[in-house]
Amino acid sequence: MFALYGKSTKKYLVPFSSTILFIFLSINIPTVKSSETSVNFTVSSGTLHIQSSKENVTLRMNEKTDVVAYGDVGKLTIVDATGSGSGWVLTVKSTPINEVEQNGRSVVDDFEGSLSLQTQAAKIQKGEGSSNPPNWVGSKTYHIEEHLPIKVLSANQGEGMGTYNIDFGVDSLKFQLQQNISDDTYLETSLVWNIVSGP
Repeated sequence: MFALYGKSTKKYLVPFSSTILFIFLSINIPTVKSSETSVNFTVSSGTLHIQSSKENVTLRMNEKTDVVAYGDVGKLTIVDATGSGSGWVLTVKSTPINEVEQNGRSVVDDFEGSLSLQTQAAKIQKGEGSSNPPNWVGSKTYHIEEHLPIKVLSANQGEGMGTYNIDFGVDSLKFQLQQNISDDTYLETSLVWNIVSGP
């Protein structure tokens, strides 16, 4: 570059040097490549099952009368892990009454009486994340027979999913005899529980 100076009529050209610095920055920006991954999976439904805390129920004679015996049913755990939400029905029946003796066990063939499950004091506790609990069917006293299953609990559609613990309480099984027996006699039976899908 050149500039003009002075009052003289002569003109002088004074060179100026100017430096222009060009800086080139090279920035490497990594490119992101999108990718899609497909994962194939299947959801398998679980089971519908029930578990009892007792295999057998011992019936002891009431001290005040020789025609009534009581027993503790224990606890039940019901698990509906099917995910279907179709509901379920719980039924119960009994095995023949056995007399418990010191030297073993013998079936009392001609034993007549009325066996009933009393659920007035029963409590249903649902597990975490479970849906609405089931409902008792009809009255809360169920007359149990050997050959005909009796409906006890029912879960409607959309109910009964998850885990439920049922505590029947003390003296929940009652046996009304039609004949007198010794008050030191112990009887025994088994309750056969069954659970099926559907209302």
